Amino acid sequence: MKVIYSEIVSGVYDLDEWTSRSGTPVGNVEKIKNLLETMPEIIKKDLKASYSEADWHIHMRYILF
Repeated sequence: MKVIYSEIVSGVYDLDEWTSRSGTPVGNVEKIKNLLETMPEIIKKDLKASYSEADWHIHMRYILF
């Protein structure tokens, strides 16, 4: 395989929308939310996870090839 194009893409994703789109089972969504709510602030800061408007928001980066 030869890479002819690559790009680093960043975005902020609403957890409910992202888990719905990916087909995450409801029970797992609740587990994820519980982990986000109970994790230490330093980890939330490193993950850039935030809560507003009744949903968690996750900053993600990925590489597009």
